[in-house]
Amino acid sequence: MNTQTITFNSDSTEILTLQSEYTKVADENGKYYGGDQRWFRGMPYYGILSPSGCGVVAICDICLYIAGQSSRNRSPLTDDYKNGQIGAQEYIEYVKSFNDLYINLHHRMDPIGRKFQMNNLDGKTGKIMTTYFKSNMIPMKVVAHSMKDVKDLGGRPITELASYKEICASIRNDLPVIIGISPSSKEDAIPMYVKKRNQLVFGLKTSTQNHYVTVTGVFTDKSGNPQNSVMYQVASWGKEYYINAADLHHHLTCGQGLIGKLVCKFGNNLTVIDPRG
Repeated sequence: MNTQTITFNSDSTEILTLQSEYTKVADENGKYYGGDQRWFRGMPYYGILSPSGCGVVAICDICLYIAGQSSRNRSPLTDDYKNGQIGAQEYIEYVKSFNDLYINLHHRMDPIGRKFQMNNLDGKTGKIMTTYFKSNMIPMKVVAHSMKDVKDLGGRPITELASYKEICASIRNDLPVIIGISPSSKEDAIPMYVKKRNQLVFGLKTSTQNHYVTVTGVFTDKSGNPQNSVMYQVASWGKEYYINAADLHHHLTCGQGLIGKLVCKFGNNLTVIDPRG
């Protein structure tokens, strides 16, 4: 779609957000909306987290957020997270430790000195978080699955789609959701918007593909086009962005041929926490 500006009607927009501010990371320059994988650029052994650590950051940020909800959701790794905030240097050490213990995303060197990536997160976010919860006796479980909305809308509104309903239910439970976005062509990358302060006006800022983002809110305008009426509030690169659900749906359905369908099936996924444990 790639619309430059999207405006919602303030009188008819339902806004679902988390009950507390999302994970804040602070340094001398201010506060960030979750962590930024680019902070690891150039670090020995952990430099792989800069180009490939978006999923690691998404998992780590959510585990911090739920640690702030209750003492039973904490672990030794989250001790530096207090009052919804953690210092940037403490955050970097936290992510390193989390990666070492539960993910093991690292660079290795082959015999002639070339770097290659060890391990990846594709299809593993649910298993990683489940292992973390069990290891620390956190009474939650994780449901991770490919997104089901891979058919043409056929006139149906976005609000009837399974992923929309699942994301809304999780936000109502005060639990962020991870969306895995598969690789695509530049033309089919998902536009990302920023919202004007105190207005429901969203301006195009950038785009993404082959990336993980964390959903922290849902804005639903019930007055307009039912196929272009939902914006997901997301955390990415330490900032707050918005993704149009119609653009996400297009990304899910744009794959052509067998390879494209397989990429959509395994690359586009939801990771949702079940608070019932």
